[in-house]
Amino acid sequence: MSFAVTVVVDLDDGPIAPDRLAALRRDHADVTGFLALSSGPARAGVHTHAEAASAPVLERSQYVWFLTPGAEPDPDALPLLIEALNTAETLGAVGPVVTTAGPTAPLLVSAGVTTTPDGLRVNPVTPGETDAGQYDRRQDVLAVDVPGMLVPAALVRAIGVPSPALDPAYRGIEYCRRIRAAGYRIELAPGAVVAVPEAGPYRSSARPLPSPRALREEHRYRLALTPRSRTTWTMVRLGAAALLAALGCLLANDPRRAAWNLRALLALPADARATARVRRTRSGRDPASVLFASRHALEIARRELRDDGEPAAENERDAGPLDTAGEVARYSTIEVAGRRSLLLHPLTAVLVATGIASGLMLHSLAGPGALTGGALPRLDVPAGAVLDRILTPVDRQGLGSALPADPLLTVLLIAALPFLGDLDLLVRVLWFAALPGAALIMYLCAARLAPPAGIRGLLALVWACSPALLLALLEGRLGTVVAWLLAPVACWALERAVRLRRATAAAGAGLALAVVLAGAPFLVLPVTAALLVLLVVLRRPGLVWTLLPTLGLFAPWLVSAVRHLDVFLTNPGAPFDFATPASYELGLGYAARPGSALLDQWLPDGATPWILLALMLPLLLAGALALTRVKNSLGLLLASTVLYCAGLAGGIVQSALEAGLTADRLIASYPGDSLLLMGLGAVGLIACALWPADFDRASRLRSVSLRILVPGAALLVLGVFTAQSLLGGLALTRTPDSPLPAFATERATGPLGQRTLVLDTRDGQLYGELAGPGTGTVLTTATLHQAQRIGGGPFDRRPEPLDAADTALATAIGGLTAGDGSDVRPALQELAVGFVVVRDTAEDSLSRDVSVSTGLTRLGDSAQGRLWQVETDGAPISAVSLVHPDGIVEPVEVHDGAFTIPAGEDGRTLVVSERAGLTSVRLGGAPLPAAEAGWRTAHAVPAAGGSGTLEDRRAGHTVLAVTGLVVLGLAVITALPFGRSDAPLRTGGSRAVPVRRAAPPRRAEA
Repeated sequence: MSFAVTVVVDLDDGPIAPDRLAALRRDHADVTGFLALSSGPARAGVHTHAEAASAPVLERSQYVWFLTPGAEPDPDALPLLIEALNTAETLGAVGPVVTTAGPTAPLLVSAGVTTTPDGLRVNPVTPGETDAGQYDRRQDVLAVDVPGMLVPAALVRAIGVPSPALDPAYRGIEYCRRIRAAGYRIELAPGAVVAVPEAGPYRSSARPLPSPRALREEHRYRLALTPRSRTTWTMVRLGAAALLAALGCLLANDPRRAAWNLRALLALPADARATARVRRTRSGRDPASVLFASRHALEIARRELRDDGEPAAENERDAGPLDTAGEVARYSTIEVAGRRSLLLHPLTAVLVATGIASGLMLHSLAGPGALTGGALPRLDVPAGAVLDRILTPVDRQGLGSALPADPLLTVLLIAALPFLGDLDLLVRVLWFAALPGAALIMYLCAARLAPPAGIRGLLALVWACSPALLLALLEGRLGTVVAWLLAPVACWALERAVRLRRATAAAGAGLALAVVLAGAPFLVLPVTAALLVLLVVLRRPGLVWTLLPTLGLFAPWLVSAVRHLDVFLTNPGAPFDFATPASYELGLGYAARPGSALLDQWLPDGATPWILLALMLPLLLAGALALTRVKNSLGLLLASTVLYCAGLAGGIVQSALEAGLTADRLIASYPGDSLLLMGLGAVGLIACALWPADFDRASRLRSVSLRILVPGAALLVLGVFTAQSLLGGLALTRTPDSPLPAFATERATGPLGQRTLVLDTRDGQLYGELAGPGTGTVLTTATLHQAQRIGGGPFDRRPEPLDAADTALATAIGGLTAGDGSDVRPALQELAVGFVVVRDTAEDSLSRDVSVSTGLTRLGDSAQGRLWQVETDGAPISAVSLVHPDGIVEPVEVHDGAFTIPAGEDGRTLVVSERAGLTSVRLGGAPLPAAEAGWRTAHAVPAAGGSGTLEDRRAGHTVLAVTGLVVLGLAVITALPFGRSDAPLRTGGSRAVPVRRAAPPRRAEA
C-alpha cells in the first residue's frame, strides 16, 4: 500500500542540494512532493511559513515529513513512522530516534525529549550514549525533535508548521505542544532512525551557558508558550533571572557569560515580538504536565554535560579496580540519593539554632537609644564627622593628640553606606546577624575543605559557637566580631588567589584580609610577613594585590604605629576589663577566664571553669584524630596545625605582654585576635578528622562519634552563653542620653566650644576626664591614643609620665576637689572648662568638695550626674581666646572653623586650649607665626586683625588617606571579574599551566 508523503524542509536552517531531494524520492517511494520554506525574500518554489498550511502540495498529501538540511533518514525510517502513526487515531505525530556519527558506532542524539515545568529542555539521552536498543519500544513522550517527525497533513493544515522563530532545540517541542493542545498524543517510533550532522543543538539546557544563543533559545520558547495576557509578567521574570545570573557570573569571575546574560536581557523585547505569532491565546493546566521532567533530572543531565569531554582530575584513578565501597562512593558520579529537603538541610538547623540564640542573647539591644557599654564605643555620630576624622590626624579626646583614626573606622564608614551612613544601625544589624552570619559564611567557604553538606554544617556550627566570638558579642568587641566574620572569606580568597595566580583573585583576597586585619591589629605584622614570603616564593606579580589593600587601608595608621608599637597589642574599642586566661584556657578557645553566674549557683565553688573547659574537649579529640589518620589531606592538616599553634602562641604572648586594666585606664591586650587563628586551625583539624570519608568500621565509628560530640559540645557552649546573657545581662546597653548634659552640649557645639570636666571615683581612686560632644564615641577611641600611654620593656608595662597638658589638667582637678574653697577658675579657663559633672557613682564627699569651690554654680542633676557651671568675673570661657598684652582675655567665637579678630594693638596672642601643634591658624589666607603659651597652641596676631580659619588637617596625612582610599577603590575594580576566566589552571611549582579540554572526536566522513 502506498501513501502520499510531502517532505518539508526549512531552508533557514541551511541549503539543501537538489540531488539530495532526488535521493529522498529514490530511497522512499512514498515521497510524492517537496515543500521548501523560508522567512527570507520571496523565491520561486519557496513558500513562507505562514503560507505553508495552504500550499497546494499539502492538499494532495496524507502525511507531512519534516526534515532538516543534512538529515539522513534510514531507508526503512519512513515506513516505520507511517506504520506507527496508523496504529491509533489519537496519535498526532511520531518521531524517530535521532543519531549522529561516532568514532566507532552511531551515537544517540535524542529519543523523545521533555522539559521541566519552567520550560528548560531535558534530553534523556546521555552525551556519548550509543544505540544498544534501549529505545526500541513504543512510548508516549512530551515531544520529538523536528528531524524525521511525521504528522498527518490534515493536522498540519490546521495548526501550521514549526515556527522559524525558535531554534532547533525547542522548535520540535513547541510544535508538539501545539499538537497536544489540539487533542493528540506524541509517540516515539521504535526502529526508525534519522542521522543529523551534529548533536550540539539537541542537548539539554546547559549550565554554565555553552554559547551566547543558548539563553535566548530558552527565553523564546518560554515566551512562545506564555498566554498573551501574561507576556509582560513573563518578560519581567526572565529579565530579573538574567540580571541575577549576570551578577552571579561576575561574582564567579566569569564576565563573558555575564555579558551573554545581559545580552539576552536586552533582547527580550525582540524575542517577544518574534514569538508573538505562536503565542498561546489560552491559559490553564497543560494536559501534558505529567510528562514534564523534574528539576532533579535536569541537574543530572547538566552534570553529564559538564562531565562530557572534561579531563580527568589529578587524583582520579585511571586504571585498576575500585576495591572498596568507600572508593566507589568517592569516585562515582551516579545520583543515588534524592534531594534533601530544605527544612532538613544541616545549614537550616545551624541557622535556626544560632538565630534563636542570637535573638535571646541580644534582644535587649533592640529599641531606641544608642548602643554603648563594654568595649563598644558609641556610634551615633554623623557620617560626615566620621569622614572628617578619617582625613584629620587629630584625636579630640581630652586636650587632643596628633593621632590618625583606626583603619576599622574606615571599614565601618564604607559598610554603613547601604544604611545611609548610620553606624549605630549598622552595628545593630551586625550584632544580631553575627552568629547566623558567621555560620553561613563558614558553610559557604568550607566547601574547599569538605564538600559534604553535613560536615560543612558541623564546621559552621563550631565556628559560630566559638567562645571567643560569643564573648566578643557579649562584651561589645567590635573589631573581633568583624574579623571573625570575614576570616573564612579571607582564607578562601587567599587559597583561590594562590591556586589561580590571577590579580583578580588576589585583589579579592587582599580586600578581605585588609578588613580582618583592621579588626585584629595584632595580626598585621605576622600576616604581612607571611604575604611577603608568599610573594617571594611564588614570584607572581599579580599576587601583590593581596598586600596592597592592607597598605592602602593602614597607610596613615602605620606611620604613627611605627612610633608606638604597643598599638599592635591594643584591641579596637573602649577599655574594658577582662580576666586574663591561663595558657590551657587559651588552648581550649577562651579569650578570658571562663565563668558563668548560672553554673555557679548549681556547682561547687571553683567547678564552673573546669566544666566550661571540659565542653571544649571534643575539639581536642578531633585534632588528635586528625593527626593520627592515615588517609588525610596533608596540606590541609599542615596548614590547620600551623594556624592552631600560631594562634595559641600569639595568645600566650598577648597575655604575657598585656598592660592590664589599671587605675590609669590602660587597655589590656585582648587575645581575641590570636584566637581567630586558633579557630581557623580548629575548623581545619575537624575537617581533616572527618574528610575524606573512610568506610571501614573503625572510621565510621570515629566519624559518628565526632558528629555527635562536636556539635553537642558547641550547642552546650552556645546554651551556656545564652543563659548567662539572659540571667546576668550584657555589658552592652542602650541609652537615650547624650554624652553631656543638654546645656553643656549646647555650649560645646556652639561658637565658644566649652568643655566639660567629668569626675568620678572607682575603688577609692579619683578619675577626671575632659569631655566634649564626641567623647565616648567611635571618634575618640583610637588605639594609638591608648598605646601612646603605655611604656616600659616587653615584660614591664607601665604608664607613661604625664606631659605638660595632662599636668595642667591634673592640677585643676586637684584644686577643684581639695575641698578648701580655693578659686580654680583660672586653671579651668585655660582648659576651656565651662561645666563640671560629678557622676552619680562617685562618693558623696566628692560632690561636697566640688560644691565649696569658688566660682561654681550648681545647676542641678542630669542623667549624666550632678552639674555645675563655671562662672567667670569677666568674659565667658572659650576654647579660642585672644590674650591682650595687659593680660585681658577676650573670647573668640568660631563658626565652622572661621573666626574674626578686630583691629587692635600689637602684641596680642591667639590661644587655642589644646595641645600645641594640633591646629594651624590662618589669618587672611596667610599662616600666623607661632607664639609661646606653655602647653597650649598660640599664635601672634597682627594689629590689623582680620578673618581667619582654624585648620586641623595636614596635607601629607590627607594625601596619604586619600591615596589609600584610591588604592582600595582600585582593588575593588581589580577584583571585579574582567577578562578571560573560564580556563581552569593546574599549578605545578611556581608556574600556572592552563588545562585544555580534549578535542571532541571527529565525525566520520560519509
